[in-house]
Amino acid sequence: MGSNNNNIDIEKIMDTLQEWVRTQEHLPQYLVRQVLLKFYYSSDCDIERAKKLIDGNYTMRNLYSHIFLDRDPCSEAMERVLDNTDYLTLPGVTPCGSKLFLYRLRSGDPSKFDYTEAVKGFFMFADVRITMPDPEGLAGREIAIFDMSGYSVRHILRTPMSTVKIYSRFTQEVHCIRVKQLHVLNFPTVLERFMKLIRPFIKNEVFKVMVFHTPGNDTLDQYIPRDMLPEEYGGKAGKVDDLKKYWVDVLRSKRDYVMNEKYWKVDETKRKNPSNIKKDESDDNEPSLPASPSTEVSNSNGEGFLFD
Repeated sequence: MGSNNNNIDIEKIMDTLQEWVRTQEHLPQYLVRQVLLKFYYSSDCDIERAKKLIDGNYTMRNLYSHIFLDRDPCSEAMERVLDNTDYLTLPGVTPCGSKLFLYRLRSGDPSKFDYTEAVKGFFMFADVRITMPDPEGLAGREIAIFDMSGYSVRHILRTPMSTVKIYSRFTQEVHCIRVKQLHVLNFPTVLERFMKLIRPFIKNEVFKVMVFHTPGNDTLDQYIPRDMLPEEYGGKAGKVDDLKKYWVDVLRSKRDYVMNEKYWKVDETKRKNPSNIKKDESDDNEPSLPASPSTEVSNSNGEGFLFD
């Protein structure tokens, strides 16, 4: 980070950003103070960068309202996603001061896989997490762990390219959660073609922090203390089902926050200066990813590796 958090007047920072939001009539006027603080930390403690990030974040949400506004954590579609998917923020912080987030499928059945709904769930959990003060202190970065166990070509065929692009664009350009490392566990060779296909949507600086781990090795231990992982991964953070129940209960308890437009809706008629964030119209009608056998990504020799 750009400055020492211990020297920051937290209340003053939140007051400053809250006052600025009031001058931006197009933005939602009920932004949670803790969320504003997260934007500030994610901008390396730079107020002006935080303002740009806030505006870009909410502008992009409204460009893709089917992902970020039309959502309900208690809908039948989301119930199916939650039955099939684990979204877990793990307790504690790493020695480098990062929080851990784990994502994985519970079933390898492609018929239960709805990528667009899963992405909606991903962002709902993220939106709820950042409203909550972290008892260990607000971590400046996060380490994401995506366990690809159970993924197959049939999952790839059910993945809309348009949603991949929206997810990639939002997380790389305007998300207030900054990822220090992204670990892909149990990365099967069948997904090499998938990585080749989505590579154009991943910025170089993001690709450089992605670490791929092939099935059957313990290379994650080189980056993360094993004890911080759930018991199913050989750690001491608790059982996956217990961790999941906690976060699902939190999400459902904040249903009004997730769904109420006063926290999310942008009124473009009140915007004073034009935004440089525009919608890619092709996002609305692109098909799922093709499973082309001609594309490959170089594989590792059994160890985790960084893409350059």
